[in-house]
Amino acid sequence: MTCTKHLARIVAAVVWFAVSGCGPMSGDHSKSSDAMPASAADAQTVQSIRDKYFRAYPESQVGVVIATLQGEPFVAVGDLPAPEKLRENEVVTFLDRNERVLTTGTIAQVRPTQVDVRYDPPPRGGRAPHRGDVMVRTPFGAKAL
Repeated sequence: MTCTKHLARIVAAVVWFAVSGCGPMSGDHSKSSDAMPASAADAQTVQSIRDKYFRAYPESQVGVVIATLQGEPFVAVGDLPAPEKLRENEVVTFLDRNERVLTTGTIAQVRPTQVDVRYDPPPRGGRAPHRGDVMVRTPFGAKAL
């Protein structure tokens, strides 16, 4: 794929996020479209992960996947303590509620209350981030705990 086509797909996805407010959620087959999947981290788990990372890396950011773009490797991440401190092209890590690494990703756009992230293909046998999974941004060179 040429760089122009790749860039056009990224721009289209970002525009879609902006216009639709992250639109329909994928991977959530519950009766209520607002319900989190059973695999989602609860608020206490997210806070525990946030505290753990903050102790190790005070400048870390921990948020929650709030929406996915069906058919494309993009997610929206909210519940961030300071999204304005994040920057485009920063690398992040996605964890499940048990703190297992799912995959990594790159911040595509920073918004006032969330970030849009393009995630990398998960390793063989792994899965893509879902609503309710946790995103962690650690300082450059630091690894997930």
